[in-house]
Amino acid sequence: MGTIKIKIHQDLHLAQMLTIQSNDKVSFKVIDFEGDPLLSINEKFQKDPIFRDLAGIYSAFHYIKFNALQQYFGNQPNIGIEKYREIYLKFAPSSTPSIKNTNAHEQQLISFTKQWEAFCRNTFLESYILNLKDHQLTFNLDLTSKYYFQGLLTLFRVERLIKEVYYESLFRKANVIIPIIGLFELD
Repeated sequence: MGTIKIKIHQDLHLAQMLTIQSNDKVSFKVIDFEGDPLLSINEKFQKDPIFRDLAGIYSAFHYIKFNALQQYFGNQPNIGIEKYREIYLKFAPSSTPSIKNTNAHEQQLISFTKQWEAFCRNTFLESYILNLKDHQLTFNLDLTSKYYFQGLLTLFRVERLIKEVYYESLFRKANVIIPIIGLFELD
């Protein structure tokens, strides 16, 4: 790949960030540098491409989208979590099962959350690349092409989602569907 490896967070997601606002300026501080809980001590000290952490942030947006919809549909009378999952799969790519009898409101809500996720990912990535350029940190990457950057990121997103399937199957079996759907939704 040719990218420089650095010491990364290894478990970066939005719950590992604090938001600080002062003088009309918002900044983020990253916390909890203990690394990936599934890695050995030796693995935690290895250097990695920046894409591993970026894939964690992308995955966090996916989890927020999924959990927001699950909470909404789970709180609706006569829907419940299982029905929600069926409704959600209706709007996943054509390779996943389709469910009939989904109303227009459900379609709009799911469409909106998918647009929200795409907006968050794109805004985050554009800001990240801009900050790399501003600080003259290229890591041997072509920062002029967002598509090149996204192509490399997609490889690490696949890796991250597979790790999350494994993690969820060990510790939160009810959540294993989230990274599985994430794999179907990769762009």
